[in-house]
Amino acid sequence: MIYTLPLIASSLALYFIHTLSVFYLVTALLCGVGLLGLTLYLWRVRTMRAARMVFWFSNYYLALVFALMVLDRIFAR
Repeated sequence: MIYTLPLIASSLALYFIHTLSVFYLVTALLCGVGLLGLTLYLWRVRTMRAARMVFWFSNYYLALVFALMVLDRIFAR
């Protein structure tokens, strides 16, 4: 939980410094909500299975955010 909120905030900051468009903001926000939901689930149940789910989703989250940055620069401008 400690690392999730700054990760989401830093990924959304790219919109607020006028680097990326609303397309990026909306999709990154949806992915961030999913990551936050899984992190809260892990915090509540504290099982190894939930920890693996958060680990794998965070990897996919980072890859997806980077891909969204590229797609935003190609299509949204």
